[in-house]
Amino acid sequence: MQILEWKFESTTGLGNIYAEVWVPDGEPQAVIQIAHGMAEHIGRYKHFAQFLVKKNYVVVMNDHAGHGKSIQRKEHRGYFGEKDGWINVVQDLKMLHDQTADKFANVPMVLMGHSMGSFLARAYAVIYPQDHAAYIFSGTAGDNPAIGLGHLAAKFERWRNGAMKESELLQKLSTGSYNNSFKKEDGKNSWLNLLMQLLRNTKKIHYAVSLLLLRLCRISLEL
Repeated sequence: MQILEWKFESTTGLGNIYAEVWVPDGEPQAVIQIAHGMAEHIGRYKHFAQFLVKKNYVVVMNDHAGHGKSIQRKEHRGYFGEKDGWINVVQDLKMLHDQTADKFANVPMVLMGHSMGSFLARAYAVIYPQDHAAYIFSGTAGDNPAIGLGHLAAKFERWRNGAMKESELLQKLSTGSYNNSFKKEDGKNSWLNLLMQLLRNTKKIHYAVSLLLLRLCRISLEL
């Protein structure tokens, strides 16, 4: 197995995007491109990548703008940019696809998106349906009757604090209730993983995402 790291310039204008490709020793069956979720990073997919590589799948993934090793400035955490941020992050996924497809010609590619990444993958599938042989939408969502109120709350918080401000209020409204069944566990993100050691590692990277990003996630559901 070989792990290669590189960076490329983000379409968002927020700096460089960090990417990795995991290459098996055997003949690749397919390339699995992973789009991670909100307020996390590709490091959380290490064990999944190891499993896939053992099955002779290539794994390629990047930290989205405002996430993980793609963060250049602290104030950019959870931020996609002021204008066209959502579509620009989809374009970053497109650039990663094209770079990978050049290296693994004639090997089918699959795009897997988890949570917010599933919304990005769905947008990608609409814009570039020919790029991947298959799509996997993990932890995705459909229409939510209360999302309109959430959208209004996001607009108000953005007016009050600015687009780059992290919003604990919207964090509570969006994922705050997920931890209700795990109150005896250590930390606010116990719902994320049953393996506590992995959960302790996630504490270092979870944060309240920007107001603009939450609004963009809502807009993505309309695609």
